[in-house]
Amino acid sequence: MEIDNPFHINSLTEEEVLQAQVLPEYNRRFIENSRTATAIDKLNMPLDPESYMKSVQEEAYKRGMIDAYTYLLDCSENALQEIEERKSNT
Repeated sequence: MEIDNPFHINSLTEEEVLQAQVLPEYNRRFIENSRTATAIDKLNMPLDPESYMKSVQEEAYKRGMIDAYTYLLDCSENALQEIEERKSNT
């Protein structure tokens, strides 16, 4: 019996990895909006002295979400730059 595992690596060529990182315009906008909304939520979070650790954990969770959104946007931007450099070198 095979166990369902979400952690596996797909085999991709270097070109496929590069193309996969490029976000379509609407996806990029959605991720930018999500990052902004999460940052606003994080800034507006009240610090509850009664549940200090819960507040800290929620803040760290939102920071992680912001970092993940930023990572995806950075990957896309870097991939676009790499594609443009390759085009100009040919």
